[in-house]
Amino acid sequence: MRRWLSLLLWSLAGAAMAQATISPQGIIVNPTPGDLTVTVWVDKDPGRSGNAVYKIGEPIRIGVEVNRDAYVYLFNVNADGSVDLILPNAYDRNNRLRAGEARTYPPKGARYEFTITGPEGENYVLALASLRPLSLGEIADVKSGRVNLRGLRNLSQTLSIIVRPVPNREWATDAIRYYVGRRAPPPPATGTLAVESSPGGAKVFIDGAYRGRTPLVLELRPGMHDVELRLEGYEPYRARVQVRAGQTTRLSPRLVRAVRTGTLFVDSSPQGAQVYVDGDPVGRTPVQLALDEGTHDVELRLEG
Repeated sequence: MRRWLSLLLWSLAGAAMAQATISPQGIIVNPTPGDLTVTVWVDKDPGRSGNAVYKIGEPIRIGVEVNRDAYVYLFNVNADGSVDLILPNAYDRNNRLRAGEARTYPPKGARYEFTITGPEGENYVLALASLRPLSLGEIADVKSGRVNLRGLRNLSQTLSIIVRPVPNREWATDAIRYYVGRRAPPPPATGTLAVESSPGGAKVFIDGAYRGRTPLVLELRPGMHDVELRLEGYEPYRARVQVRAGQTTRLSPRLVRAVRTGTLFVDSSPQGAQVYVDGDPVGRTPVQLALDEGTHDVELRLEG
């Protein structure tokens, strides 16, 4: 639809400009978020990597989901700074979504479509969710989809005023980046961690989070990571490894069997006998000992 498709980048409104934080990308962040969340994505990037590429003339679909009943507003900030209103629009004026409902725009069977028109460059889709309806009449025309502002920062500052009457815990924002053009953006800088163990099947925890069982290959951000392997009957294995961008780090530890212990209680009649376990004196009867699991030689000696 018109220039919308060139791409979306949204600037979220803060409950109050004095409190809201504008990120380096110009996106407003709620200073005191509540339990309301909104998630936005594009059809070429359902995993939200932020690296989808669209060619001019291609169609695009935008998905959004909220975890509570809320009013959702979607904006498109083009690479040249122009801004379009994606939702509500002339064909979809109902922008209230139910909790857990995921909608895609345009929906199947819609009388309209979004087409990438350019200019080329980095674009963002902006999503603002609010438990209360907002009035956008002073900045946007729903029928045409045009917004009478330019630039993400100007949009963010204006939205922060519009959302000001809504308590901080009742609104949330999200954004997704994508590119318009013929050249793909550089891939994100990640490294590979390959983890094996002997024996295999150990649970792998990276920075405290469970990621699977050995053997396992993971893509991780560069830097230091804490790795822990757990396997029943074996001692936990812990290591701190460095992952470098574009390189593979391998970890192949041999797990050590866990030593289990039991209790041995030794008494005698008469008492006071010296007790030897595996040749070592350990006390006089009665005596209670914690020993490693297995077979042990026990000897008692008492004068006379």
